[in-house]
Amino acid sequence: MNDYLEALQGEHRLLLNALPSYYPSAERTGRAIRQMMETGRANRIIFAGMGSSLYAAKSVLAQLNQNGFFSLAVNAYELITQMPGMVDQKTILVGISQSGNTPEVITLMKYAKTTAAMTVAMFNQEESQLKGLAGEELMLGVGRETPISNKTYYAQVAQLQVLACAILGESFRDVTKEIHKAVDWHQIYVENQQERTLPIIEFLAGTRLLDLLGDGAQGGAAQQAGLVLREMTKFNVSSLSASDFSHGWFDTAGCGHTAVYFCDEITALDQKMIEHCLSQGSKVLLLCAGEYLMQHKHLMKISLPQGKGGLLPLYSVVPFYFLAGIGKEKEEIGKDSWQSGEVK
Repeated sequence: MNDYLEALQGEHRLLLNALPSYYPSAERTGRAIRQMMETGRANRIIFAGMGSSLYAAKSVLAQLNQNGFFSLAVNAYELITQMPGMVDQKTILVGISQSGNTPEVITLMKYAKTTAAMTVAMFNQEESQLKGLAGEELMLGVGRETPISNKTYYAQVAQLQVLACAILGESFRDVTKEIHKAVDWHQIYVENQQERTLPIIEFLAGTRLLDLLGDGAQGGAAQQAGLVLREMTKFNVSSLSASDFSHGWFDTAGCGHTAVYFCDEITALDQKMIEHCLSQGSKVLLLCAGEYLMQHKHLMKISLPQGKGGLLPLYSVVPFYFLAGIGKEKEEIGKDSWQSGEVK
């Protein structure tokens, strides 16, 4: 078993160890954000990060925006270099960094100290450059990360949902149950990783182009899955907005192409694109919580548990974490085997 796979066996449990420490800081920070937004001292929340940290931020936007708290997730580099005016005296800035040393986030937080209405930093390790740069700090506390940001993405999604509950004045009870359910599901996957992953590898045999598609929270999950898979296997993986896929991207559908949909439920647009892909000879892999009855020899579905939408990424990224690890170990996901269509 390679080091990456070995880490996957238990790192999800680290979240449960850290979870109790999230509540006090989230309660304090969330209450302050709510008061500033309700009194008009601030009119927007910007979550900024790079890579996995930015993808995690997408998990919380729908929940906040649907309840009247205008929120955005923005690439930290683009924000500081192209849109610094957005970070003004009406802005609450939440800077997110796995390591706490991301240069773009550090630069942004230093700038925001004198321009933003309120600053919040979310990071994993005490000994980091982000320490002391923000008015409020949210620690992840899941231990030093491996080169690939799996457990910190997991922790960021959970911490952001806890923060959202505090902003909305909701109890932590339901979100805590959902996080425990997600960790339990991950454990079941650990115990059955070969049985669950090998059929996916077999289904993907012959794939030369892999498009991971999603919107909102699940769009962030698709990006995280794509990042991990590409980093581990060096395979030709793209992560795209599912709604954007119908604007030109779908023209690549055909033999050797596989579209993977990360979603809560299949929308009418998703269904149209699924039917198009299948008609052109593509394969389609679905990761969704809703019911889906369509059957096709080139269609595979992975059912996800029903639950809180913002926490669905905790489920949907897991198959791809193991796909990357087991595929790399068995050398079945590398360019040669996928392009040849052989599964050894």
